[in-house]
Amino acid sequence: MRDAAGAFLYAVRVAEDITERRQADKRQKLLIDELNHRVKNTLATVQSLAWQAARPGVPPQVAQERFQERLLALSRTHNLLNETHWEGASLRTILETELGPYATAAGCVRLDGPEVHLDARPAVVLGMAVHELTTNAVKQGALAAASGRVQVGWKIDNRGGEAVLAIDWCELDGPTLAAQPSLGFGSRLLRQTITRELAGQLDLRYEREGVCCTIAVPTGSGNQQAA
Repeated sequence: MRDAAGAFLYAVRVAEDITERRQADKRQKLLIDELNHRVKNTLATVQSLAWQAARPGVPPQVAQERFQERLLALSRTHNLLNETHWEGASLRTILETELGPYATAAGCVRLDGPEVHLDARPAVVLGMAVHELTTNAVKQGALAAASGRVQVGWKIDNRGGEAVLAIDWCELDGPTLAAQPSLGFGSRLLRQTITRELAGQLDLRYEREGVCCTIAVPTGSGNQQAA
């Protein structure tokens, strides 16, 4: 009886070991597949940035500066994702990371919205979008003037039975625009990433006091949790 019981327990342990090894192999395969997917997405993003920065008519030094700035923005978002092991990032944290260095005066940057958790891919895309808006505001928009302000609000809307993350960016008291500016790489990048990569909508408006922008992203693509 003891031999039979011992043999049974041994067989159970062997079966458990085999099950654990299979589960570990499965987890490892999933991690490798996910890593390959992330690397491909990142390389595609870098390739797009390089191609757009080196468009005909752009001086090499300017193209290099633009490329480096956008790589740094991509790196900042990746750093936020690394802190959560690529489980996602907070929309507010992304906004604070990009806008924080320019909030030099009280009230010049205002963020208003619920806590929204973004999955890795939309976090990267929206991080790049916020970087483009911030760069424009600093160079020639509201944050280029001492009295300028940037207000960003966001919420979860229900549109046609579908939950949508809506982000409103508005610049106030900035340099007055004498004429409607022509669309540059930043504007094209914004539209391409939001509409193509997140299946969202972008409404970009050049008001007299600065840029106003509304981004709408379906929650299936851009949001996993709001509180």
